Amino acid sequence: MASDLDEAVAIPEMTTPALKTIYLIRHAESDENRRLGSLGRIVQGCTSLTRPNKSDLVASMELLNVQAQIDSDVSEVGRRQVSNSVLNLVQSFTYSLLLFGRRNNFVFK
Repeated sequence: MASDLDEAVAIPEMTTPALKTIYLIRHAESDENRRLGSLGRIVQGCTSLTRPNKSDLVASMELLNVQAQIDSDVSEVGRRQVSNSVLNLVQSFTYSLLLFGRRNNFVFK
């Protein structure tokens, strides 16, 4: 004889969990990448006796700021890379949740 408690408890059928896809945008160009690229162009220009341009010289001099190298911000190119990646994901896929980190104070607009 089943009690009232036994009748009230229903055991759900076991279902297969829905697969979820997670996309991570791990890296975009940082200011440090930009500075190192400028330094590389200057060094490469030295081998061919080419004078460096002003923007490469200024950017490579920023490498002297050691504190800026510890946690480098995302560069302007990096911001565009992230924006384009997010835009492509949003337009191409249906999603239920988007998460954005605040690393380097990057704000998606």
